[in-house]
Amino acid sequence: MNNSVLIPQYVSDFRCVGTSCVDTCCAGWTVHLDKETYKKYKSADLKRPALKLRSHIESTPEGRRSTTAFGRIKMSVDGRCPFLNHDRLCEVQATFGASMLSRTCAQYPRLTGNYDGVGQRLLTPSCPEAARLMLSSRDAMKINLQTWQEMPGHASKPHLTTTAIDPDPVVQVRLRFVDFIRARGELPVWQRLSAMGLACAAFDQLTDLAERKIFVTQLEDDALLNRFVEIAGLSKIDVNNQLKLFSRLFALKEWRNVAFSEFQRSTLDEIIKLFEQRTNEGERDDATMEAYYQSGLRSLGMFLSDRSYLNENYIIHLMLADAFPFNASSWRRAFLKILAKYGIVRLMLAIKSAYKKDEFSETDYRNCIVVFTRFYEHNPRFKQAVDQLLERFESLSIGTIGSLLRDDFC
Repeated sequence: MNNSVLIPQYVSDFRCVGTSCVDTCCAGWTVHLDKETYKKYKSADLKRPALKLRSHIESTPEGRRSTTAFGRIKMSVDGRCPFLNHDRLCEVQATFGASMLSRTCAQYPRLTGNYDGVGQRLLTPSCPEAARLMLSSRDAMKINLQTWQEMPGHASKPHLTTTAIDPDPVVQVRLRFVDFIRARGELPVWQRLSAMGLACAAFDQLTDLAERKIFVTQLEDDALLNRFVEIAGLSKIDVNNQLKLFSRLFALKEWRNVAFSEFQRSTLDEIIKLFEQRTNEGERDDATMEAYYQSGLRSLGMFLSDRSYLNENYIIHLMLADAFPFNASSWRRAFLKILAKYGIVRLMLAIKSAYKKDEFSETDYRNCIVVFTRFYEHNPRFKQAVDQLLERFESLSIGTIGSLLRDDFC
């Protein structure tokens, strides 16, 4: 069996760094157990009673139970997995071997998917090592279109062979937008994103199938996207509106109830402190926040002037992970999903940059991506809050969206 697979170049370089990792993936989220693993854990105590597997797992409530989420591990009070030993390694794997890991634990941080018959292999940047590789160079997110081939007698261990594949229109559109973000380095990232949003809005306005097919064909021609680039360039920056929309997340009371790891707290410390500042009247200190944000956008822009691939790679990851622009009811809504996540991360980066000034580094950039992704993917309330931003964006004009993206003060 042969299938097309999209794989960014960095994926094949991943190896878990174990105890050298700056954080642990065994804390701060719900670890589901598939049905097979759940039953294994229920009987494992008979062989190794000291590990007490049974006492640390529970079945998923009836209405939400499935084959892949049949049970779950009961996390400790501090949010850590009870099977995480003093060396920050998995005691289940150390005792029984990798075959006893649940699908969740065995697969993390790998993201696999199949969209319109085309598979893809990614890594989630909620893993610090995956994020490091993803943001390591411009070529890290170079997309290889390969063949997934199951060899006779080795169906459970398929391997990849690079071949020349003619992608169908869906893949063509996805790769065209990826190439637009990667290859147009002469344009600021915000303008590339804004032009992409304009293209999505224009596509949605077409109701005739034949017209939509023509539009998709024209995307291959630079002339169409260049038109949107020119329109995007007319946008005016709106710092106040950016801050008002993207900062809503950090005003949530849920932040005060999160059991942060040391790594997460060190990354978020300045950001949360700023949002907790109050005026003498007890109101949120919006003037101070806007000053920090504006200062941070300027210093972040200088930092990224010769590192634009950091933004590019992160945006491309979001596009691939969400099968952009085919992951929503419309292309515009698919774009807004990227805008919401990118805007929140940029806010975090700008504030961090404002605090650290010349000491702001690629590590700081990377850590903000890791922490945001960890909470978005592993914290249901946080994800819900991010997704609710979309409802606020729905009523915004495309011109307004451009002003939310612009960050160069020109």
